[in-house]
Amino acid sequence: MDIQQKYSGASRIDPQPWFKPTTWEPWEEDRASWMVDNKYRRKIISALAAGPKKIDELEKVCEILKPFFSTEGEVKIEISRDALANHLYILAEGGLVLKNNDYYELNLPFLPKKDLDSLDDFVEKLAVALVNKLSEERSNILEALNSSSLNRILDPLLEKVVELALKKMGQEGEYELGQYRRWVEEIDMDTFRDWASGIKI
Repeated sequence: MDIQQKYSGASRIDPQPWFKPTTWEPWEEDRASWMVDNKYRRKIISALAAGPKKIDELEKVCEILKPFFSTEGEVKIEISRDALANHLYILAEGGLVLKNNDYYELNLPFLPKKDLDSLDDFVEKLAVALVNKLSEERSNILEALNSSSLNRILDPLLEKVVELALKKMGQEGEYELGQYRRWVEEIDMDTFRDWASGIKI
């Protein structure tokens, strides 16, 4: 399971200069969220990707260990109810999971690789249509914004386009306005800020 591919979204923030708290040297790569570093929490998230579940259903989440040098035999490690409740509490406190009555459900964008692959054609069509429209309206956009370069105004322009698109979809009941689902990377940035704010220099 490629955890980076499953949980890394199209980040809306710049990569953060994560530092090792002991040496203040930067990490060699972007810091993964500690909330999904745990294998059982990853399995809980994967299970909830199929839809809301009660805690009894989530108790079936387990780790299958297979031997390296044999094709036969495996060990199933089940999670205890107390440990499961603790993992769910951490995920809920971090905003990754919501509890609705007796059900737990995901509160973040989650697209398994198989679903991402099936979206490729739709993403390609939407992207090409947007690029073609921008090219068609390029001169009008530059004139209206008094700019000589589309590159300098493209980011705020696209943000406005997406913002209006979501607003219109909200009016049609296809999007829940005011309920922004953050990517794990953004949640992790808040964790880093909270940690850094307590450091006294």
